[in-house]
Amino acid sequence: MERATANMVATAYRRQINKEAVALKTIKNLQADPPPEQGDGPSEDWLAKFERYAEDASSDQLQTLFAKLLAGEIRKPGGISPMTLHFVSMLDQEAASLIQRVFPIQSLLALISHTPRHCLAVAIPPLGVVQKLDLERCGFWSYSSDL
Repeated sequence: MERATANMVATAYRRQINKEAVALKTIKNLQADPPPEQGDGPSEDWLAKFERYAEDASSDQLQTLFAKLLAGEIRKPGGISPMTLHFVSMLDQEAASLIQRVFPIQSLLALISHTPRHCLAVAIPPLGVVQKLDLERCGFWSYSSDL
């Protein structure tokens, strides 16, 4: 009984630490780019899903990604799908780092109609074949023979 209690308390404590780290990063993100003053904010259902995923985000990269997602949902409710939350929850630290490195480039270049292949090609430093395959493995990138 003592071991079960100790395990339950340790798990709850770890999850709380992870959620608080995500919350602090979200606050910093929102301070840098505030949401509209009259926004509705995320729905209760979205927040419940978000909380379940964020409590397991123990690495700095995943906490940062979850903070960006929460800030985005606060700014534009309904803008972040539950599937996106699930996708991010499945990432390992290496894949999260790769996505953070490529996503800003991909988002910017998508606005000016470049192909995803071009977005990966202009990453600095350039991505290697293994990194491109890692992005494919996690579902962020679909392999093409013209990589």
